[in-house]
Amino acid sequence: MADELRHALESIEHNPDWLKITAAAELKGVSPSAVRGWCKSGGVECVKAGRLWYVHRPSLLAFEPPSTGPKGPWQPEREGWLSVTVAARLKQVHPWTIREACRTGRLHCVRSGYAYEIDPQSLDAWTPGRRQKRGESDETE
Repeated sequence: MADELRHALESIEHNPDWLKITAAAELKGVSPSAVRGWCKSGGVECVKAGRLWYVHRPSLLAFEPPSTGPKGPWQPEREGWLSVTVAARLKQVHPWTIREACRTGRLHCVRSGYAYEIDPQSLDAWTPGRRQKRGESDETE
């Protein structure tokens, strides 16, 4: 049994129709984890031998990767409202800052499933606070 497996693995390794994950990722211009995802979803024909994945080159070349996630890019349900990412870009802050302002009530936001929707008028009126350094106090002398 072990000899058969070793022989099959050797035939795949020396066959130009089978690529390692890294070579397949370079060929498609994506990360190795993206190729592994395509293998696991059945989009590309792959063989896993121990820790190594081998990708069937013709199957990879014929595969058209999705341009977005399975549901497409997230859009707010309310017309005119903004996503956290868009709000962060507009205010030139990290998305975490926007989420924290929503969570603490400093921004008018509505939770939509796993994401926040931000009211654009509330965002216009909101000014992000400056983070204090250690030992700094609110009082000015």
